[in-house]
Amino acid sequence: MTPRMVTIEIAGKKVDVPEGITVVKAMWYAGIDVVRGIGCLGGFCGACATYYRTKDDPRSEPAWLVRWRFKTACRLR
Repeated sequence: MTPRMVTIEIAGKKVDVPEGITVVKAMWYAGIDVVRGIGCLGGFCGACATYYRTKDDPRSEPAWLVRWRFKTACRLR
């Protein structure tokens, strides 16, 4: 079964990624070499904090790169 794809924007680049993957996996999927600032990869140390916005809400919300999973289109900053 083919996964449902969601369109996200990372640093101005729009990319379709499988729904339900974490932010850091989406960045790797998009070809962005993420090595620094991701810490323990378990979401415990807090080094991977970022902010995101959904297309329907202009407010920025906090998220952890290794824990938060995409369910809808959004923009990372």
